[in-house]
Amino acid sequence: MQANTNINERVYTFPAALDFETINVSALKAHPEMVRSFSGELTVYQKGGTNFQVFVQTDVPFLRLTTFQADLKDRFGIRVEIIPEQLKGGEINGSIFIATNDPEFPRLVVPAKALVQGNW
Repeated sequence: MQANTNINERVYTFPAALDFETINVSALKAHPEMVRSFSGELTVYQKGGTNFQVFVQTDVPFLRLTTFQADLKDRFGIRVEIIPEQLKGGEINGSIFIATNDPEFPRLVVPAKALVQGNW
């Protein structure tokens, strides 16, 4: 029998990284509804937390980040969406920076990458 154990720090994100893979601008222009397929959520957890807070920013120009408090006060959600008009061709290797009110884990960095084909 095989068993897997996932050990996380007290404050962590899921997923640990975002990979948008290939974003084809021509296809998005032809089918704007495809933008939704590049949206997702990132969750930041604080084990045992009760008044957890986060503040987010990114160095990826085409990402829009929106935070929301989850029902359980030990986590925050981050809605991640692309802004099509900001897409410029090339390989993107950026980050989402998360500041927290946790004194032991004041900052988390989530890698974000994509290959953008074409310009908006």
